[in-house]
Amino acid sequence: MLRDGGDGQAYVRKGELVGDDGAPAGGSKVDGVVGHSRPLYLAGSRRQPAVPCWGKRRHEGVTVTNKVLVLVTCAKQGEAGAIARALIDERVAACVAVLPVPVLSTYRWKDRIEATPEDLLLIKTSRKLVLKVEAVVTRLHSYEVPEFIALPIAAGSKKYLKWMDESLRVPRAARKKTKTSRRA
Repeated sequence: MLRDGGDGQAYVRKGELVGDDGAPAGGSKVDGVVGHSRPLYLAGSRRQPAVPCWGKRRHEGVTVTNKVLVLVTCAKQGEAGAIARALIDERVAACVAVLPVPVLSTYRWKDRIEATPEDLLLIKTSRKLVLKVEAVVTRLHSYEVPEFIALPIAAGSKKYLKWMDESLRVPRAARKKTKTSRRA
């Protein structure tokens, strides 16, 4: 739970997970089944508010994962593929699916209603890598404000989730090279 720093303000470090195990106001107790599990909040900073995320918990034999599905759209041809390749190359995503048929996005931009055919990326990653995924997308995306929405993955097959973990893990040889190169 939140700690009091002495001045009445809760003390939470940026990036710390904070749970809310109480029942909703005026509601019944949370029942602990998938879809009804309690959110954890990733503590933010003054610039970034706290964001809800789902912790790894077991409910009735189903594991609530620490994985997320990130949605990103791109209008420029080839941009989606370049972003997908960079995310995999940098090991911040386990898999990126680019839908082969464009989606039609309708939105308001600078006081005009726009309708743009876009490629949709479905990026599978872990909660702890979401900010790194966002950094890669922001670096490579042509939009001033790219779509970036992260949704919790409630459950998945054990084999697929294990494969995701292995895909996101940096090999030992690469870790040793990184440590050595930092000292040089």
